[in-house]
Amino acid sequence: MQVGINCVVSKVNQEPLRACNAADFEDEEGSGTLFPRLGSEKTPPHPSTEFHFKDFCPMVFRNLREKAGISVGDYVQWLCGDAALREMSSPGKSGAGFFISNNDKLLVR
Repeated sequence: MQVGINCVVSKVNQEPLRACNAADFEDEEGSGTLFPRLGSEKTPPHPSTEFHFKDFCPMVFRNLREKAGISVGDYVQWLCGDAALREMSSPGKSGAGFFISNNDKLLVR
């Protein structure tokens, strides 16, 4: 998950920051990216098995981070640094797993 987060955040931050429009909020399916173990044109190699990562409304969340004063470096460190994520002991009602950043500032599903 951390490889996917790092890659997607890097990608959206290469785009110029802009105000969100209606289309930015209509990303119900999310944009999926396949992460093969050996990497690809769009993804880095990693030690995990191949996985599919879905990101929802990346520009919306970028704008939220900007408005909250969270730098890209802090965000990536909080989620992707050493021992950054802890799995919550009881999953949500849907059964989906939830993770919390080591500093207790961010919740990830």
